[in-house]
Order: sequence, then C-alpha cells, then structure tokens
Amino acid sequence: WLQSDGPKQRLPLVARDGRVYAQTQDGGVRALHAQSGGTAWSVPPAKANAQGTLGPVICGEVLVVTRGGGGLEALALEDGASRWNVATAPLVGLTCEVGVLLLSEAGGTLRALSPVDAGPRFARKLGETLLGPPVLADQWLWAQSGPGTLSGLRLDGEGEVRTLEATIAIGAPPAAGRQLLVLVDAERTGWVVG
Repeated sequence: WLQSDGPKQRLPLVARDGRVYAQTQDGGVRALHAQSGGTAWSVPPAKANAQGTLGPVICGEVLVVTRGGGGLEALALEDGASRWNVATAPLVGLTCEVGVLLLSEAGGTLRALSPVDAGPRFARKLGETLLGPPVLADQWLWAQSGPGTLSGLRLDGEGEVRTLEATIAIGAPPAAGRQLLVLVDAERTGWVVG
C-alpha cells in the first residue's frame, strides 16, 4: 500500500502489533493498519504550531509525541485517547528503555518518567548540554554530552555520573549492544567501547 492522501510525515515512523504510528508535519498523529494502510485513528494537532520535534516513541502502552513549544503528550495505542500531557524543557532526545521514558534536555539533564502517568523516576545533570537521546549498555545509560564526550549513569539513576572522553570527535549518535557502546567518528570509522 501507499499512503499519499494524508498530511506529510516529518518524523520517523514507529510500529507495533500490526499498526504504524506517525506524527504528521502539522503536528497531528495517525495510526495506520500495517496490512492495508487504512487509518485506525487520528488525532488533530493540539494547537497551531504544535508540530513535534522528536519522536514519536512507543513506551509501555502509549505513544509519546512531542508538541511544539516544549511538551509531551501520551496517546493510547488502542484509540489515540490522550492519557497525559506534561510541559518539558527543550528536548534533544526522547527514547524508551526497559519501560522507562527518557528525556534528554538541551541543558544537560537526563530525566526519566513513567509512561503510565508521567510520574518522575529521576532527573540527573550529566553535563552542560546533551546532544541526543541516551542509549543503554550493560545497565548504564549513556548520552553524548560534547563533541567527544559521553556521560553516563546507572539505569536506576542512582550513583555517580561517569564521563568517557573519546579520542575522536563523535560524528553520529552512539549506538549500543548489551554490553558495548559503538561510536562513529566524523570520518565514519566505527569504535567499540566495552
């Protein structure tokens, strides 16, 4: 199938249980049946200039979308009903790891929220700035906090913040395996940190 009659897509698509979820360029959200491309549900933009900047992300039983002006909204996967809204600082990363919603704030704070009700799990300052979403490697969350710097903390948000100074300028967001971090430099050479 080809979906050509709907609003333009600006952000990556996510999929789960036979549905494809998309946030449209105008800030609306659509759930499509993966088999046919037909619309399962749609939600109009929250307000003028409400286009998202990151995401969407599936976390637990909700689709979390960014709303222009600094906010998140969680929509039920089943029918698009709004579950919660929360104001946020400017975000540079949004992801879900092991059932926890993780927000990378431009000001250097990594914030963890419950996907059920947006209840806070932890908020930790990792550096002066963050450049993207965190990745999980060996029960540690790592986020790029400078051109050649990664900052990390344990998944539960407790304990010390660790800093890894790479000898390269990191050219792409870090990726992770179970116990490894994979970094790519500006020349697209891969580096494995274990």
